[in-house]
Amino acid sequence: MAKPRHLDIKDLPSIRYFTPLMRFLFFKNIVDFIKNKNINGVSKWIGYFEDRLNYFLKAKNDKKDGSLPPKICRDINYILDIINEGILLLKDTNSVSWTHHIDTTAKKLLDENKALGCIREIHRITGNDIYYRKNMDDICTDIPYIQGKMKEIKQSNNCQKIVSYFEGKRKIFLDNCQHIPNNEFFNFDNVCTINKIKNELETLNCNALDEAKAQSLVEAPADAPVEAGEDGLMEPTLEEAQAAQKLENLLQQGLQEATPNLDTTYAAASLTGVSLFGVLLYKVIYNYKNEYYCHT
Repeated sequence: MAKPRHLDIKDLPSIRYFTPLMRFLFFKNIVDFIKNKNINGVSKWIGYFEDRLNYFLKAKNDKKDGSLPPKICRDINYILDIINEGILLLKDTNSVSWTHHIDTTAKKLLDENKALGCIREIHRITGNDIYYRKNMDDICTDIPYIQGKMKEIKQSNNCQKIVSYFEGKRKIFLDNCQHIPNNEFFNFDNVCTINKIKNELETLNCNALDEAKAQSLVEAPADAPVEAGEDGLMEPTLEEAQAAQKLENLLQQGLQEATPNLDTTYAAASLTGVSLFGVLLYKVIYNYKNEYYCHT
């Protein structure tokens, strides 16, 4: 008799949406190139970017309706913003032209695949808002999934990992969302609000199941929770899910406190107008390859 499958972090929709992008765009490669200031590596990655993004979009277009879940579209924009930030911080003579190539190529491919209903959105934002918005988006995407799978999560050996991951993201967001109500950048979904994030799953834990609360679902966002195989892409491996989670964990950690060896970098960033999010990318890149997520 087969052993029951225990839900894990890799089953969360926010992780399932994000990890295929990491795989198809060879995200680990580009962050390693940036970390090592490997200009030749960055240049080669840029050269393959169009084919890789096109391959990802074609895989999505092969679905019956050809549509792209709005969360995946937003994740495309988030990951390209992250990569662009790192490339600009290299301050290479080609940095601006490389980021321009990324943006124009993404726009062209998305325009060619209009059925996907996705465009390259370039926001003129400062500070850490791109990170906080992705965090907000991920939380709202995961809430209805956790509500609907509460029983299975509480029966899973990985319950505490899932709860700690979700609560960590929520705490970081709520601790830093004071400016958000007046910022139109965060009004991307009428369902995803600060109140929803505060009030839903208020007593989330791995204790006895409260099925009544678990079934008390609010209106779900436009993105239906992803089930295995229905997104037209391979299921993320546990290693890929761990890598995506580690990215989030390190960004969250960096937003809370600057480590001593980064103090001068933070100061320099504030003087030159470089966003903290970009500085944190270097911290992520430094730890990305060797660090393992903290709840194993």
